[in-house]
Amino acid sequence: RRKSKVKDTVEKFSILKSFEAIELANIVVLIIDGTEGITEQDSTLLGIVRDSGKSIIVAINKCDKLEKTDKERIKSELLRKFNFIDYVEYHYISAKKETGIKHLIRKIDVIMKSINIDLSTPLITKMLQEVVSKHPPKIVQGRRIKLRYMHLVKTNPIRFVIHGNQTKNIPDSYKRYLCKAFRKKLKLIATPVLIEFKQNENPYV
Repeated sequence: RRKSKVKDTVEKFSILKSFEAIELANIVVLIIDGTEGITEQDSTLLGIVRDSGKSIIVAINKCDKLEKTDKERIKSELLRKFNFIDYVEYHYISAKKETGIKHLIRKIDVIMKSINIDLSTPLITKMLQEVVSKHPPKIVQGRRIKLRYMHLVKTNPIRFVIHGNQTKNIPDSYKRYLCKAFRKKLKLIATPVLIEFKQNENPYV
């Protein structure tokens, strides 16, 4: 809800329960009131979901009360306000008339199958080498950053650790490239990839 309306204990408790639900979930469905538009609280919650690394579907509710022009306006607003998270799946639903609910549940099943990954370190490292060879990191201080191998740490959320040299110097733009490339390689739907970098120790120091 809008921050100005968050006044009583019940309201604040519901927000805390939302945070808890995000933490426990595999897939988060953020429901937006289509007749009210995107609130500040919606954007805040989506940011928290992004940071959690969980899969995310934004469901626009009360679509039965929206004209075609309203849907187009809301979609444009969503893409503009939620441009910081480019893997979101959007669905129009009507909880009252049960419109779009079956399609939403089918999409959740598809996402669950896509995030159920269990890959060995050699396979994941091969994927890393393919992505890096296509677009290598830039040279920093006369030396090229080297990413040597990668392994899967956990799957809820999906988190990888990449080992290499000069990993502290990897720019944010290249980190975003890796995340996007891995999502594409793994055919993930509505799901981000979280990456940690480990600096290899120099044996000559």
